[in-house]
Amino acid sequence: MKYEILLPQTIHEMGQRDNQEDSIFPSEEQASVDNRLFILCDGMGGHESGEVASQTVCQALSDYIQKNFPADEVFTDAQLREALAVANARLEEKDNGAAKKMGTTLTFLYLHRGGATVAHIGDSRVYHLRPETDEILYRTRDHSLIYDLFDVGELTLQEMETSPNKNIITRVMMPGQEQAPKADIVHITDIKPGDYFYLCSDGMLEEMSDVEIIDILKSKDLTEEGKRNKLIAATAENQDNHSGLLIKIQTVIAESDIAPFEDTEKEMRQRNHVLMAELNPALAAATPPMPPTPNYNSAPPVPPMGGQEPYAEEVDEVDELDGGDYDYSVGDSEEDMVSMQEPPQMSMHHQQPVQKSGNMVRILTMIGLVVVIGIAAFLIYTTLVKDKDKDRDRGNKIETVKDVIEQKSSGPSRNISSPEHHNDTRPAAPETTTKATTSNTKESAAKKNDSKVEKDVINRISGKSNQENKSEVKDIMNKQSKDSKKPETKKPESKKGNQGGDIPIPPIKEGKTDKLPGQQPA
Repeated sequence: MKYEILLPQTIHEMGQRDNQEDSIFPSEEQASVDNRLFILCDGMGGHESGEVASQTVCQALSDYIQKNFPADEVFTDAQLREALAVANARLEEKDNGAAKKMGTTLTFLYLHRGGATVAHIGDSRVYHLRPETDEILYRTRDHSLIYDLFDVGELTLQEMETSPNKNIITRVMMPGQEQAPKADIVHITDIKPGDYFYLCSDGMLEEMSDVEIIDILKSKDLTEEGKRNKLIAATAENQDNHSGLLIKIQTVIAESDIAPFEDTEKEMRQRNHVLMAELNPALAAATPPMPPTPNYNSAPPVPPMGGQEPYAEEVDEVDELDGGDYDYSVGDSEEDMVSMQEPPQMSMHHQQPVQKSGNMVRILTMIGLVVVIGIAAFLIYTTLVKDKDKDRDRGNKIETVKDVIEQKSSGPSRNISSPEHHNDTRPAAPETTTKATTSNTKESAAKKNDSKVEKDVINRISGKSNQENKSEVKDIMNKQSKDSKKPETKKPESKKGNQGGDIPIPPIKEGKTDKLPGQQPA
């Protein structure tokens, strides 16, 4: 499709501000009937910062698109996103690292061979108007807190007009964001001669309603320049900077060899629940608003109060509203209080976007991992301490058993093999040899018995307290000592000598006969 337009009318007013933070393309000097690209940005962030942001985005987009995507070709959404990425990169380069970040809204219109592409970020607006039939064919949905609250039934139209949060926006182009904001994109092919596209910052709406805009544009007594002057006069007392671009379509030439884009204007208009409610206030008062459209990079919606359930409007019912009376008002804007805060703080005017839900998910995930790791470490530590205490208790029990066994096993019969005995090199009498042999045999049996007792005691003390173990050890030792006692071997009879002592009987060796004292040989 090809379009012929009248000379675009530009509005670029300071209001009651000391500096101009709005930027428009084309400027008044650049405006011509050949223009097909139109951009308006409303900057924020305080003195100088706001105008830097708006100028940077406006210039980066206009330069890149005019150089790479001419209007006599079809302009795609992918190409728009590519241009927006370039503008965001330029904005990052301008960032001076200040705590109060600069930022800007964006409204965008491109008349190209495939139709009209409209995009926006923030609360600056794009209108598609048909004054001859008093129709607002399309109006962008503000990325603002009060719109979100209306969508979930927390605010009425009247409350939106007086809300102290009416200037808080939820989507903005600014440096330092983890993810660049998404622009809402609309394709418009239902364009007729006499239609207007009107781009404006929120400052233009401080003292002007949509009804007044249509009334001015449909006036037959005003030229295009006269309509511009009328809009400027209606906003002369505004506090904020206010800017606008007014484009009137003169001729539309359809081309058979180019398939136009699928028109999404009607669908997006139905999703603008505030606009639908303004078109029919009775319907808005009787029923809750429709569920909100997914709004990327915006604050999470507030749940409805009082059990209010959203509903889905029928398309046919909405279509019946197109010719109705326009008895509504946007309301007066409050004084622009630009104070960009670091996330997630909000200012009274253009608020920095609320921190994204993806960040919150990552934070909660990290907290969960830390908690799990802490619990696992605590359980492992507890297990190791218990095992160590158990081994120490068992070692104490074993030492107790050994001490008791040593006390039981000590005595004269266990000390026969004394150092003096082993060091005695003199020949022993036969009686002494016999006693030593018997003692060694008893000692060996006692050691074996003690070893058996020790094993038995160790096996039986498991899982009992020290007092119980000591008592049981003594009982076992007493019993084992009684069982291990055996009858002593009878000593061989001996004769008494003249001195009354025992005379040992020497062993008789084979092949030799020893004489006893005082005995005659045979």
